[in-house]
Amino acid sequence: GKKFFKKLIIFRPHNVYGPNMGYDHVIPEFISRFKKINNKNRKFIIKGSGQETRSFIFIDDFINAFDLIIKKGKHLNIYNIGTSDQIKIIRLAYKISKLCKIKIKIKNTNLPTGSTKNRCPNINKIMKLGFKKKYNLDAGLLKTINWYVNR
Repeated sequence: GKKFFKKLIIFRPHNVYGPNMGYDHVIPEFISRFKKINNKNRKFIIKGSGQETRSFIFIDDFINAFDLIIKKGKHLNIYNIGTSDQIKIIRLAYKISKLCKIKIKIKNTNLPTGSTKNRCPNINKIMKLGFKKKYNLDAGLLKTINWYVNR
């Protein structure tokens, strides 16, 4: 990279979510599973104790951060794209269930081997470039849930 590029930047996305992102990520997977819950069986399984934390960034904020990195990022730097807002997985499950208007009963299972208990990126570098998120988790979840529920 030093030899062949005038500007080489590495970016690391952290838990990006939003409409039309498939079903292989936490938020769309939860939404998909909520659609299958009925009054007879409200059991909702989460891996681990639910006390594990993650930080999520809505796709529009990710795109804005990525654009900043392209425009203002420095050669041979690594930038984390995410937020520093952490949420416990159990709280996320209840938040999405409330927005979907579905009552659930959480059942915990073992955390898969090698899973991270807490994941929160250091976003100081993108903050110095001027990044400011526009979507809080509730606003992003509403847009995401509406997209998945209507498809």
